[in-house]
Amino acid sequence: MQAAIARPRAPIRGAAGRLVAGLLMTLALAACGATAQLQPPGPAPDAQQILRMPIVTTHALALDPALAVDPASAMVASLIYPTLMALDSHMAAHPWAAQSVDISADGLTLTFHLRSGMRFSDGEPVTAATFAFSLNRALDPCLAAPDIRPLAMIASAEAFHAEACLDATTDTVAAPLTSLVGAGQPIEATDPLTLTLRLARPWAGTLAALTAPIAAATPQALVTSAGGVGSAWTARLTAGAGIGGGLFALAQAPDGPPGVQPVKARLTRNPQFWGTAPTLREIDLSLYASAAQAWGAFQARALDVAYPPASKVTASTHLAPLLRLLYIGLNLRADPLTDMGLRKALALAIDKPALAASLTGALFAPTNHALPDGTPDYNGALVGPDMTQNLTGNASEAVNLAQAFASSRCAGQFSRCPPLTLEVSSGDSQALAAAATVARMWRVVAPGYPLALAPEPRATLDERIASGAARLYLDTWQAAYPDPSAWLDAAFGPEAAAATAGSATSDVAALLAQGEAEQDPAQRAQDYQAAEQLLVNTVAWIPLAQEQLAWQASPLATGLTLDAQGTLAVYDTAPTVVIMRANGAQ
Repeated sequence: MQAAIARPRAPIRGAAGRLVAGLLMTLALAACGATAQLQPPGPAPDAQQILRMPIVTTHALALDPALAVDPASAMVASLIYPTLMALDSHMAAHPWAAQSVDISADGLTLTFHLRSGMRFSDGEPVTAATFAFSLNRALDPCLAAPDIRPLAMIASAEAFHAEACLDATTDTVAAPLTSLVGAGQPIEATDPLTLTLRLARPWAGTLAALTAPIAAATPQALVTSAGGVGSAWTARLTAGAGIGGGLFALAQAPDGPPGVQPVKARLTRNPQFWGTAPTLREIDLSLYASAAQAWGAFQARALDVAYPPASKVTASTHLAPLLRLLYIGLNLRADPLTDMGLRKALALAIDKPALAASLTGALFAPTNHALPDGTPDYNGALVGPDMTQNLTGNASEAVNLAQAFASSRCAGQFSRCPPLTLEVSSGDSQALAAAATVARMWRVVAPGYPLALAPEPRATLDERIASGAARLYLDTWQAAYPDPSAWLDAAFGPEAAAATAGSATSDVAALLAQGEAEQDPAQRAQDYQAAEQLLVNTVAWIPLAQEQLAWQASPLATGLTLDAQGTLAVYDTAPTVVIMRANGAQ
């Protein structure tokens, strides 16, 4: 090390020389010591494998997977409860707690072969009986799960869910259906590692649907000991070191919804996990009431990932489509929306890029798609109602169509046309802004047309959409699971809400039925893409924009990516995120 120090041209003698020489030696030794402390780049020690991640929500987390219908609760549920199938970061479903699955030739029976040795972190086994209990519980009317669509394909599921719960404390259900579990029943555990599901009809989307939290295994002993189906058993999830049956266990639960200050949750590595243990030993979750709060914490280096506002998006920002659509729904059975020319005029009056640019606080990409980018079988060749991929509308054609409608129905005067009311949630600032922009664009095409805006509470809008009372409404749509069936069947199939049921033509209905039953993936994609194109051609919906997910991560959190649902994919992302050493320091 001394040889690296430049020598003076003449020796320095005496005390001064000895002082300088000592200083040089001290510096050399310090340099050697500093070099010895450096470590080559690589993962941080296990004790530092902690990912600090925000969740932006105004609600408390639902820790019961059957009740976890919001994205925040769904992500946490996917990390702590095992499902038969799991999603990868590209939205494809893979066997997870199931090692393999057999599908009968008629598509009506699915047999899942489970992995052996699965346990919750407290030692309770995870078997076929665990899944049978959990699926039945999720459909039990005494639990009253808010959205059973991912399990609706199970034979008698909807009939069981619709039964009367006579006494929730004793789980007493009115006859004739009191359970779906048993030999020859829709849900059957034929042995500890074999689960059979019998379907009401062939449904190729079943495997994707079973990735939803409502299909997760819950700790049966804990649920039943706490008092039954609807008990407050989740309050016991943090007992001991925390309980979980997936990659992680819940060691700390948030004490309510976030407010001025965030609330905390903590997930720790599940020592009983059946596969390769995740590199992360812990995920510290901070629940914020706004993305701005989380972004501030990220800038202060208190988080490893956050969501920048649109004004802060830079080249280092990850930007990807989120499976959430802003759209205009139409009740095609209500006058005057029975007229396809009027519907097309409405659609072609809208300059979607201009509308998307007018929205602040979030990122939106204009779209003609009812099946959003990022969903399996997305159709990049889809065209709009004017048979082009143009997103800026077609003002001249919209004017012609609107005038033709006025001539045939309104004595040539827009002011005498049947009035329309565009309903929108009063609590959604983005939707309110979009509705106002749409109204302005329509008045340019059809000046004087009686179109009114009707902001109303979220619950009121939901009720009016479900009942069919809403004729024209602006809303957002996020499917229960990422599969074409969850978008197109749920919105336009025979079991859709009253506002959209019947909006599909007979050709669309036939294509949706084929897509549900089709086992060949290529043919299934063609069926759903053809159905979507027909729905767009007939303006069954007016898709406006797809929300974009913008996020930034610390360079120390390698392998971290968020999927099209905005979550850590349990199959291939959450297990492999690694926290690196800072600047190579030990």
